[in-house]
Amino acid sequence: MMKYYNYAAGPSALFPEVVEQIKSELGNWANTHSSVFEISHRGTEFMAFAKEMENTFRELLKVPDDYAVLFLQGGGRGAFDAVPLNLPLKHNRALYLTSGHWSRQPALEAAKYIEVRTAELVDKDYQPTKLDWTQETQDVDYVHFTANETVEGIENFTVPKVSPGVLIVADMSSDILSRPINVSDYDVIYAGAQKNIGCSGVTVYVVRRSLLGHANKFCPAILNWQIYADSDSLFNTPATFSWYTCGLTFKHLKDTFGNLENLEQVNIRKVNKLYDYLDSQDFYVNKVNPAVRSRMNVSFNTPSAELDAKFVKEAQEAGLYYLKGHKVIGGLRASTYNAVSEEAVDALVQFMKLFADKYK
Repeated sequence: MMKYYNYAAGPSALFPEVVEQIKSELGNWANTHSSVFEISHRGTEFMAFAKEMENTFRELLKVPDDYAVLFLQGGGRGAFDAVPLNLPLKHNRALYLTSGHWSRQPALEAAKYIEVRTAELVDKDYQPTKLDWTQETQDVDYVHFTANETVEGIENFTVPKVSPGVLIVADMSSDILSRPINVSDYDVIYAGAQKNIGCSGVTVYVVRRSLLGHANKFCPAILNWQIYADSDSLFNTPATFSWYTCGLTFKHLKDTFGNLENLEQVNIRKVNKLYDYLDSQDFYVNKVNPAVRSRMNVSFNTPSAELDAKFVKEAQEAGLYYLKGHKVIGGLRASTYNAVSEEAVDALVQFMKLFADKYK
């Protein structure tokens, strides 16, 4: 029987075990005789689940007590506005470090509220530029960067060095919980769930508590971090099903891998199979410098756009889905998030070999 694999960039694959648990609990969650999305978010069962969800997330990421963990709606795009509208601003100015498509979008949004400067972390040839931005940040309030670029397949593993007192904000929508980080190196982390930790509809924020309560007077209540911290993220009706999938995923990560150190080793081994093959041949091309190659999204091209299209079509016929590259740059892309198995990577590499032999 043919096997099917999902390499979608987002919304993306969930762990099969999580999907099976959702199916088994669909009509009777927590002995409520209802599905999880049919009950009150303020009911005893759901509130207990929400607290466990937050605690497990904190344990996995090792979030210190002086950070709030918030669950909002609005996706990453909502965070593009929430960041400049919530942070305390002295200079009313920020530096946005860009490395691809998704780091340019928040800079455009923030420019509605504050002065925005931009600088490239990665140049047009996918080469890293520099990490020390001390000189450039002496008169800004915060620096924003995107940890993983899903379109180009670029991952920034190092926190930029900035001037003392300058806040660091990171969009980790597509690589959060894929590797350990030192949360204290950041002042704000945000992540849309739909890449690596659950279904779309919820955005996780990790915010230094001292930064709460500084929202601009024009900040909508729905984006105000202090309001969500005061209400255990239950200011409004949350996306309960999305919370549910996140909670199941957090528990699965803890039960299966124990910690993010173990999970990181799995992710490195898994994606290196694909990069090792790409580096060993001359039919496919990956343009990203090895120092910033993403572990979550691998972009590549065949010798022509026509062959790229053939690749997508024939891959799907072989049970390999969602390998078309993003519309911004075209080409091909395989996402290898936490829930994408090593078996899926092996299947992709095998197909790539057969396709190359057929058309080269």
